[in-house]
Amino acid sequence: MNLFDDFSIKWKHKTPLNKPNVFFIVAVSGGVDSVVLCNLMHSLELNFAIAHCNFNLRGEESNRDEEFVQQLSLKLNVPFYNTSFNTLHEAEITKQSIQVTARNLRYSWFKQLQNSISISQNTTNVYLLTAHHANDNTETVLHHLIRGTGLNGMYGIAELDEKRKIFRPLLHFTKGQLIDFATENNINFVEDSSNIQDKYTRNYIRHKVIPTIEEKFPDWQQNMQFNIERFKDAAYFYNKTLAKELKKFISYKNNILQLPVNKLKKHAATQTLLWEILSPYGLQASQIQEVVKLLHAQNAASLTIQSVKIIRDRDWLLVVPIVEQLTTPILIEDFTKEVFFAHGKLCFSNLEHIEEDMLKKTSVNEVFIPAKLLTCPLVLRPTKVGDYFYPLGMTKKKKLSRFFIDAKVSAVEKEKVWVLEIDKKIVWVIGNRLDNRFRVQHLDQPLKKIVFSIT
Repeated sequence: MNLFDDFSIKWKHKTPLNKPNVFFIVAVSGGVDSVVLCNLMHSLELNFAIAHCNFNLRGEESNRDEEFVQQLSLKLNVPFYNTSFNTLHEAEITKQSIQVTARNLRYSWFKQLQNSISISQNTTNVYLLTAHHANDNTETVLHHLIRGTGLNGMYGIAELDEKRKIFRPLLHFTKGQLIDFATENNINFVEDSSNIQDKYTRNYIRHKVIPTIEEKFPDWQQNMQFNIERFKDAAYFYNKTLAKELKKFISYKNNILQLPVNKLKKHAATQTLLWEILSPYGLQASQIQEVVKLLHAQNAASLTIQSVKIIRDRDWLLVVPIVEQLTTPILIEDFTKEVFFAHGKLCFSNLEHIEEDMLKKTSVNEVFIPAKLLTCPLVLRPTKVGDYFYPLGMTKKKKLSRFFIDAKVSAVEKEKVWVLEIDKKIVWVIGNRLDNRFRVQHLDQPLKKIVFSIT
């Protein structure tokens, strides 16, 4: 059976793609894979458009590819969509690699294009088609193995992603089959010079690792495809069991993921559970042992991975999102306005005196301080190691770290606490306790009232 017949049969069995009023966007670079896919789609008389991204990474060669793809769309008489990116500039802004930046840019644009065509074609069935093939899949599995992966990483690239409406119809065909088809049918394509460079991990695997394997095991590609299918089946049963197991370990409090330390310690597959729970947050395989150490660490021990911080808080591991926020100390030079900081704001007001009942009913979010003791400038800042104060009602100083332990302030909440300071003396641990040195001793004296509110 030739490639076209095999492609045609496999296509007909993909029910989601045979819906009424369906439209396809083929991502085309100009290389043999995507050009062959366009020709196969055209032969099947399918309704599709061509989309091309110019990343401006290879000078005139990038422009040549764009011109070639545009001419291909004219030849096949299909709509052509293109966009251009300053990829290097975007990578500098995002602080990500060029490969990751390019991938994010193109898939973001593809999604916008899908939405636009969905409106113009009056259909929700707009699928993006990419030309990933069997060799790409085996390279992906090898890449996952080298970097570290769970079972779900062992079956590589998904053929159909119904959620994002992405389909990869060439995933069962090898690169050799696609090249042979192009040769037999006189199909022209362009070569990307960056594909022969070994500085990218995938290219190194493709040019150095795989040829060595093929020299010793000529049938390895076929065996890998068979194994990938087996891994996919195994992952199906694994994921069903995993979903039930995770329900015993995952809970949320105030939108913060919390994991029970003792239950994780006793489980027979602790590392696998931690991997499955935390890998979506950016956990690398090499970091699993560091998370395991947190299960046996002291209270408040922590580990940062990408966008979250994992904190040991007594009997829990808390997975706390890292939100970039202003942590620079703020100088307060007058009491005439609201003062905003990372976790809220302070409002100042004046009182000539105070009733005893009112003073007794004071909440943790407001304080009354003798006006003569509170003069500008004041410093509003986050807590720091070594901080101490004299908690209201006490004549001896106490370290903030010990105060937090005694008050059972969680590790997460501790990181949100700021203090108000004058002449290097802590006046108020905001939202927690006034310093005893700044307490009201006479009800009929002028006072400053400070109210803390969360914004």
